[in-house]
Amino acid sequence: MQMQAQWQKSKEQVDRRHEQACREILGRHLIRPPVDDEEDRKRATDFLTNPSGMVVLPADQRIAWRVRSYKTYEKYSTDFTIRTSNRGKGKLTELDKILAGCADFYLYCFEGACCESIHYYYVLDMQVFRAWYATECRRTGRKPGTRMPVNDGEMTVFKIRKVGPGFVLAEGYGK
Repeated sequence: MQMQAQWQKSKEQVDRRHEQACREILGRHLIRPPVDDEEDRKRATDFLTNPSGMVVLPADQRIAWRVRSYKTYEKYSTDFTIRTSNRGKGKLTELDKILAGCADFYLYCFEGACCESIHYYYVLDMQVFRAWYATECRRTGRKPGTRMPVNDGEMTVFKIRKVGPGFVLAEGYGK
C-alpha cells in the first residue's frame, strides 16, 4: 500500500508539472481537456481528442501519456515502455488496457534537464501498436518486447522504430 501511495504522489507531481506542456504538444495535433481519474484508472485515458480541432478524428478518442525523467533520455530515447505487471495488485496493467483498445494515442515524453519542461516527445498511434503486437505474437509465438523488472512489477520495453510505419504520428523537441 505504501508503494501505491508513493507512486500516486509521484504521478500527481509529474502530472501537475507537465500537464500544460503535454496539452500544448497534443493541442497542435489532437486534444481537448483532460478527463477524470476514473477514465485513467479504468481505460488508460488522460486526454480525449477534439472533433473540431485541426486534425480530423472521431470524437472521444482516448489519449494516454507518460513522462520519463531526463536522465533516461540519452539511453532510452528510442524506447517506449509500458507497465506489464502490477505485483500483487490484481488490476489490469497498462498493456492490458491498451491491448483491449482503451488508448487510441499515446503521448510519450522525456522531461527536460530542469524537470520543468518537455525535452522530447512522440505522439504514438496505439491502433498501429495493437496490430503490430498481435502480428508479432503470431509470428514469433511469444510476446514482443523486453521485460524489465521494476520495484512494484514489470515494464516491457519496445523499440519505437520496430513497431512499423504509422506508429509515430509526430515527434519533436518540446519548448
